[in-house]
Amino acid sequence: MTSTSNHSQMLGSLEVFDGLQTGERPSRAHDYVIVVERALHRCALVVGRELRDDWDEREAHDTPAAAHVLAHADELFLPLAGGSPAERLDRFRKGFLKSIRRSQRELQQGAKSQSGEAPALTLTLAYVDGTRLYLGHVGDDRCYLMRGQGLHRMTTDHTAASPSSDLPRVSDPMLSRKLLNVVGGFSDDLEAETLALNLQPNDIILLCTPGIGTQVPEPAMQEILHAATHDRTMSLEVVANALFRAVPEHLKSMDRSLALARLGGSGED
Repeated sequence: MTSTSNHSQMLGSLEVFDGLQTGERPSRAHDYVIVVERALHRCALVVGRELRDDWDEREAHDTPAAAHVLAHADELFLPLAGGSPAERLDRFRKGFLKSIRRSQRELQQGAKSQSGEAPALTLTLAYVDGTRLYLGHVGDDRCYLMRGQGLHRMTTDHTAASPSSDLPRVSDPMLSRKLLNVVGGFSDDLEAETLALNLQPNDIILLCTPGIGTQVPEPAMQEILHAATHDRTMSLEVVANALFRAVPEHLKSMDRSLALARLGGSGED
């Protein structure tokens, strides 16, 4: 591990934390994590990996493609309170898809003009608006919800299918390196998941990249998060450090990033 960064804050009754540990470099894929506060009780948490050929010339936390997508998606961070739950989810879904598809076209065009050196990225976004969670997902990062004693995985891994003549048309010059569904041009048919649900007091949302999601067994993850749903004195920083430590030492060569949010319990401000 070459570096560690983390940040914790309170947004009213919503506690959030983001952490990143960088692995051995250089590597073609590097993690990023972004937490954007829009108002009290309202924020966006984003994790993902940026894939590019020129990482040896870049700083560990330089993720222009991720910031590019977020700039397009800024309207998602505005209140979604008007209308029915179905109408609010529909607005979120349309905004999320518009954002990533616009970035898809621009990054794909950049890959063509730069012989495959333009970035591509995975992206999982959790937008918390009061007690409502909106989730947008592309790639193989993960979102988990810890509620009571149950750990619920909210996303699926978008991995590449086996080579087949039935695969969609692909115009990315990096086709030979196709790994999974990403924003940036590996496939012209970009897949995305969106959903919304109501949060309950003491719920914990965990977003994580494969450095945690595929390396920490879910029973261990559940044990760590379960303790934090019942003990409000346990900070999310302690939770994050426990998850980082749960990664086997021989698997720590890759980056690991996470974002956590915990909703206040009954009677809290």
